[in-house]
Amino acid sequence: MKKKGIFVVVLLFFLTVAVVYLGYSYSNKQQEELIHATSTAAVTEETNNNEETSEVVDPSTYEEKRDQLSVLEYLKYIGTQNEETAIAFYGQLPEEESWTENTVNDIESTLANEVKTSVLTKAETDSYDLYITNAAQGLVETNAAVVFFMMPALGDQVRDISLGDSADYLKRNVTAIKEVLPDTLVILVSPAPNSSGIDDYNSRMLDYVGYMENGIEEATENNWPLFDIHTAYMEKLEAESTELTATLQEDGYLLNSQGETMVAELFMDQLTKPIDTTSGLQ
Repeated sequence: MKKKGIFVVVLLFFLTVAVVYLGYSYSNKQQEELIHATSTAAVTEETNNNEETSEVVDPSTYEEKRDQLSVLEYLKYIGTQNEETAIAFYGQLPEEESWTENTVNDIESTLANEVKTSVLTKAETDSYDLYITNAAQGLVETNAAVVFFMMPALGDQVRDISLGDSADYLKRNVTAIKEVLPDTLVILVSPAPNSSGIDDYNSRMLDYVGYMENGIEEATENNWPLFDIHTAYMEKLEAESTELTATLQEDGYLLNSQGETMVAELFMDQLTKPIDTTSGLQ
């Protein structure tokens, strides 16, 4: 009986040692697998990051379809040709409106690189004033690959010039921009709507909408790239059953925060649509 008890004790001892050994081996194996999995994930993530960082844009991809590039694609193309990517806002735009800043931030996020931005706009100007003061000369130092020409329809209505003169000076301004920046892509941009200017007629019985439509027609005849923000804005308001005044400040002229957000979104949408960019970089 005594021998049997000793045997049982010895057996239990070896079983205990075996269990401890197996547990220790299993623990080491699990730890090794965890370390391996973590290392593999880290290497994979680093590889992906490096691939994203080192992604090279093939210029030929864009050169083959210059007549059907979005402005964002065009700016990516410019990044393969120039040391910097630069854009400029030019023409008539209220100083109080800041939607351009949001737009530039969205462009930089999309392109994943910095965009040099110049704002050469005036709150009170018109096509005649821009031309006669040689305002386009100020664009020289910007070296902008794209110039967004904010159509001065409101200014032309205030100056009370004829539609013929308005179209003529608009064309002269575009020509002046191309003379100082031959490789820039000039995009005409219609103004955001305002309630104070609609049906506010000058001596020629024209409101700003008449001058704007005249400018859009001139752009169409001359094959100028066009962002018709005004029409897109009004269509969005109608689709959402929203009153124009709900997106404007009390003066009925300046955009409120809702209006600024809407213009920024519409402008960004225009940046993604294919246009003819062949009048840009040669």
